[in-house]
Amino acid sequence: MLNYVWLGLLVIGITAALVTDINDNAKNKFRNNEPFEIIISFPANSNELKDGEYKVDVIVSAEKFNKFYSTRIESNLILPAIITLKSKSEFASIVLQTERSAPIWIEMAGISGQKNDLSGKVNMKEQISDKSIRAEIIFEDVSFLKLKDVTDSALSYAGTAV
Repeated sequence: MLNYVWLGLLVIGITAALVTDINDNAKNKFRNNEPFEIIISFPANSNELKDGEYKVDVIVSAEKFNKFYSTRIESNLILPAIITLKSKSEFASIVLQTERSAPIWIEMAGISGQKNDLSGKVNMKEQISDKSIRAEIIFEDVSFLKLKDVTDSALSYAGTAV
């Protein structure tokens, strides 16, 4: 009897997660494949950069963030990140550390498997100072976030039960 209760709860949880995820995808809550403007601050002169990884700060305008995600953050964000430059590629890859970020980015980071890492690709647009470049970031697609959480929890609980 207990197995049927467990199975029923699991089906209800998966159904609720699936409905939530389909709704999020229909509304494009996470703005998949849409570029978002950022400023990348390099530790050294950005004219002298070569291929490789660099620790940078990503500066996010609160006004642009609020408009883009239809949300409300009070002040600009400055987030540490690692950017990988390749001269033969149009885009650089980037991994943002989202520990002190907006809730939606923390939620998006959860899908990648790394709790505080949000990855994407960057298109450098315009140099605005010796150490700063205006760029656009496109994050990896985020979908079926709730379904992943439910199935991970179910598998974890099943492992505990065994």
